[in-house]
Amino acid sequence: MEPSVRTLFPDDPCRLAFHLMPPDGWMNDPNGLCYFNGEYHIFFQYSPGCPEGGNKWWGHYAGPDLTHLRYVGTPLSPDRPYDRDGVFSGSAIVSGGRLLLYFTGNVTDPATDRIYTGREGNTCLAVSDDGYHFTKECLMTNADYPAACTCHVRDPKVWKEGGTFRMVQGTRLDGRPGSDRGAILFFRSEDGRKWVNEATLTTEKPFGYMWECPDFFRLDGHPYLACSPQGLPEEAYRWQNESQAGYFALPEDFVPGHTPLLDRPEERFREWDFGFDFYAPQTFEDAAGRRILFGWAGVSYRGYDNAPTIRRGWQHALTVPRVLHRQPDTGILCQQPAAELESLRHNRRTVSDGQAFALPERTGDIVLEALPDSPVTVSLAAEDCPLFTVSIGPCPEGGKMLELTLGKEAGRGRTRRVAKLPAAQNLRLLLDTSLAEIYADDGAVVMTTRFYAPETAEGYTGYLHGAGAEVWDMAAHTVVFAE
Repeated sequence: MEPSVRTLFPDDPCRLAFHLMPPDGWMNDPNGLCYFNGEYHIFFQYSPGCPEGGNKWWGHYAGPDLTHLRYVGTPLSPDRPYDRDGVFSGSAIVSGGRLLLYFTGNVTDPATDRIYTGREGNTCLAVSDDGYHFTKECLMTNADYPAACTCHVRDPKVWKEGGTFRMVQGTRLDGRPGSDRGAILFFRSEDGRKWVNEATLTTEKPFGYMWECPDFFRLDGHPYLACSPQGLPEEAYRWQNESQAGYFALPEDFVPGHTPLLDRPEERFREWDFGFDFYAPQTFEDAAGRRILFGWAGVSYRGYDNAPTIRRGWQHALTVPRVLHRQPDTGILCQQPAAELESLRHNRRTVSDGQAFALPERTGDIVLEALPDSPVTVSLAAEDCPLFTVSIGPCPEGGKMLELTLGKEAGRGRTRRVAKLPAAQNLRLLLDTSLAEIYADDGAVVMTTRFYAPETAEGYTGYLHGAGAEVWDMAAHTVVFAE
């Protein structure tokens, strides 16, 4: 049997059991998500050997299902003139029996501002017959993008409608002085190589200065545009990170490439995740027709850190795979951990209101159903050190809210996050040694955070107040880190 993360890294108390991580070094955006030749392929931004970040490669996981994955190396590296300063983010599409990876080839001149001058965002293609070995080429350069764009054009997401290839890319429109606007470029191609820019979708007033990692898809026939805007002003219950990640519910008659202006962005835009550690997600459709999202469980700007993992030579992870469901009455996209993760559950027990419970493996799946109208709290501690508290209670402006508060030592700069709840019906916590994913109201509101226990802690203790719960320990992924 292939070894698990726990047997490969027995002396690293922060190493995660069922989240994907880099073998070493730095991980960020999920890339090239797809199902090809009977396997899931999950690529990711990767800086080998550089836990604080460096030149970007693509790392690669693959496997027959979402709980039996193996790390299979770095199929894309910055080894061409058009991607020498980083193989930046992109996507995958299966066409003609081959796997096509589209990505941004980054080239920069450090002597320039790298916004208006001195940066190339080349659109590149890597093709494979087996999903593991690729040949690369450059398809577009800055000269092929609209003149209104700055040098920031990146993160191609490609899909097909009928026999036509379509692509979105994120950009920063030049609004000097001081009024750059985020936007999405729409492209069309008949062969996947020669691309024509059809339209630039933006807002009348700036809604952030740059839109990264765009993703267009339909769910239950309804169109959505996801992206990661940079530069939104922080508010009390939303946009609390330095850069956000969310989606716009688009008009039902939206046609890609034919809409130049998105109205009411501040009303349409909804965050995927209200926690500390989430950015740059990507979705894909698997063979079962599920729309699955992975996000980067990390950020790179805020005043909190992951020093305990950096000391051991790695940083960051991906979220668990989240299946998207659309609320018919509101259009809100709910996220739920893929059902396959339930196969990792074991040692089920029922915990009553007011009871403490042990998590000896430092992992857990905690489910609270049919919540009462009164406040509910779940807290976690290790060796008398408070790790974090999750509570559902009244919002000062009316209704209910979800609140996440971390202990001073555990948070390493992470303090408090709040989000308004539509109904406060249920709550689920996925705990994985040093990472928590919190799902409220069937995943209508989600929070992701890293947390750090004392390194001598052999287990965690949980406490329930206001409701009972079903609790499971969680086993580790079957995964191999080997070239």
